[in-house]
Amino acid sequence: MEVVMSETEMYQNLESVPSVDADLDILIKKSCFVSGETDDKTLVSLCGSLQSFSAEAAVISQPDPGSYDSRHTKLSLGVRSHPRSYSTNELQPERNKSSDFSPNVQVLSTFSITAERVISICPLSDNTAIINYFKRFNCYVVSVDGQVKKKLKFDFAAGKIIMTSHGDIIAIDCYKQLLHQLTTEGVKTQIISTSPLRPISLCEASDGNLLVSLIEKSSFKVEKSSRRLVSRITMDGTTAESFEFHNRSRLFTWPFGVSENINKDICVVDRTSQTSGRVVVVDNNGKLRYIYEGQKLDLPFNPAEVKCDKSCHVIVNDTNNNKIYMLDMNGQFIGYIANENILKYGPSCLELDMNGILWVGGYKGYVYRLRFIRTLE
Repeated sequence: MEVVMSETEMYQNLESVPSVDADLDILIKKSCFVSGETDDKTLVSLCGSLQSFSAEAAVISQPDPGSYDSRHTKLSLGVRSHPRSYSTNELQPERNKSSDFSPNVQVLSTFSITAERVISICPLSDNTAIINYFKRFNCYVVSVDGQVKKKLKFDFAAGKIIMTSHGDIIAIDCYKQLLHQLTTEGVKTQIISTSPLRPISLCEASDGNLLVSLIEKSSFKVEKSSRRLVSRITMDGTTAESFEFHNRSRLFTWPFGVSENINKDICVVDRTSQTSGRVVVVDNNGKLRYIYEGQKLDLPFNPAEVKCDKSCHVIVNDTNNNKIYMLDMNGQFIGYIANENILKYGPSCLELDMNGILWVGGYKGYVYRLRFIRTLE
């Protein structure tokens, strides 16, 4: 039987990594926004109106004024005494309810380069993307039909990588607790240190800053001194604000993927164990909006990546149940973008390109390109 190490196990074993001089590779990510005909102001206005008038929107109380607020501080590992996380059932959207809409999906292409699990995808243009694999950290520039154009090598253990709206390539170095600026030729420049916290994932926010998920150590055990948060970090390394608590209770166990929606909600995959998780969504000020815990299926909901499209949809994968979900901006389940009828193996990562095409990476090295539209059933 093949033993497959998960990404969280990889982070837990970072201390045992003997060297970072191996053939290392990367991925890149476009900004969190997908370009379209509708301008951002119109989309934000539309999303705000829907949010205000939706009868099913979650009603969340204002945070306790005495709760922790780390605005305009540098990253630090302070010991803070706060109660442990609390039950948030009242914030959970109705799990089995579906609207009158479902996504209509077209498979544009599918391919596999190696048998390794895909950990990251970065569309570079209409025709190419960077694919990053797990075991050997192989990273390839490929065409939309899987033809290898180039292999990229870096001299550090690159994790999540994004490309900002200005064309800057930013890569996570979880092992050394750094963010690097890269070129596609392998040259790197250290720009931000997150020490003593480890960066796990990141995206570009609409204000041009970075949203970075951070942990103090790779463990699902959460103690009073633990730091599990998402920080808004400027390009000069200053932490503008951090989202860690709501009403003096923790938001996250292990924050993983992060994405900003068009309405400026911050959507975070929160891993709660090796095989389960949830999606925690806060507004632009860090106020908890809702928590999505999946549908009632055979296996626990196990997300790893979350993306948001230009229509304010929240898109999340489920590696256990081999599905990709579409939610509305209030966390209501709309339908499955893909399931086992399309996906041969569990989806391990997601990315949207500039045309709204969803790239899906999976186990056994499979990559899928999907076009979806929300249509009346």
